[in-house]
Amino acid sequence: MAQPRACFILWLTCHGKLPTKDRLLRLGMLDNITCCLYSEDESIDHLFFMCPLMKHVWKEVLDWIQVQHCPREWRHEPQWIIYHTKGKGNKTVILKTAIAEAVYMLWTIRNENYFWNKVHDKDIGK
Repeated sequence: MAQPRACFILWLTCHGKLPTKDRLLRLGMLDNITCCLYSEDESIDHLFFMCPLMKHVWKEVLDWIQVQHCPREWRHEPQWIIYHTKGKGNKTVILKTAIAEAVYMLWTIRNENYFWNKVHDKDIGK
């Protein structure tokens, strides 16, 4: 049910291929890995779960779909996702869609801030 681009970004994230700053540094493409939203090193963990802005977005999404979960490090999340999205029921479809769209939205927020200096703090309710 998620947009193809959201599914693709989730696929990149799950396979460790999302071009976060720490990954680009390992590939020799960057020399600064400071997050464009908060002054910590940008990694999948920071970007999706440690960054205060992104933490708030996850909390809102999970509350909205009535799922009790506090995301931890990314390395634990795929197992949680697989375990909780087995089957074909409506709740499973909603959870799968919400996860893919949330990851895509967070990546979009990061890119808008990084490339166009667009600030979302006020919009999201930091």
